[in-house]
Amino acid sequence: MNNIKLLYTGGCSFTRMVSKGDHPQLEEQWPHLLAKKLDSNVLNDALWNGSNPRTFRKLYEFLTTQKYSPQNTLVLIQFTFTWRFETPSTFELQDYAWPESPHKENWLRINPGHFDLEEYQKRQDLNAYKGCIALRENEEKPIHNTMISSGLQKVYAKLLDYTNDVEKLELLTQIFSIKGLLENYGVNYKFLFGEAGKWNDEIAELTGNFLTSTSLRSMAGEHTTIDNYHADKQGNIQTADTLYNLLMNHTDK
Repeated sequence: MNNIKLLYTGGCSFTRMVSKGDHPQLEEQWPHLLAKKLDSNVLNDALWNGSNPRTFRKLYEFLTTQKYSPQNTLVLIQFTFTWRFETPSTFELQDYAWPESPHKENWLRINPGHFDLEEYQKRQDLNAYKGCIALRENEEKPIHNTMISSGLQKVYAKLLDYTNDVEKLELLTQIFSIKGLLENYGVNYKFLFGEAGKWNDEIAELTGNFLTSTSLRSMAGEHTTIDNYHADKQGNIQTADTLYNLLMNHTDK
């Protein structure tokens, strides 16, 4: 791990949270802090409310369009909730939280029945959630956008019996898809969990290449922002330190 020249990261808000309110600025989040420890450049392709399918898409774009050395690149992929997905959009989205990067894409990030934005609506700029739709139970319309029909919401909120076995199988499918992509391009990589799950230990052992079964959320401990969910500035420092020590103790890749 001493010859890393580029750190590439993918995932959701556990890897890159919107730089808004009390959330740390981009350079204060753990990917940038870890890159400094590795004395490398960093490309953080994660995005709040991102899905594992989005991570696959952005990783494929990176592997097929960017100049990089497989021997000197480390990819850290953080997996998120399996029920999130994305769909093409008719309008272009600008990720305002990363002004130094164009980061434009014609995709909507959709999060069925999970992310409760009620408190954020009260205290934060709703423009932060442009391009992000949260579908919540018993609501006739998505919170921020009417492009997704109420029929889709009813499927997720009322008809779909999303059992533990279904969720576990879907996560394994997503992990092995990204694993196959990375191994096809011969890039050094490690996997991470964003949130603590029921099967972290089992999945880490089954799929291999997980840096740890401890989640990024757990690494931050009590050092969280006002949402009590994402790492604050100190939590990101603590996470970067933990990941660096884990990487230094892994010599297999």
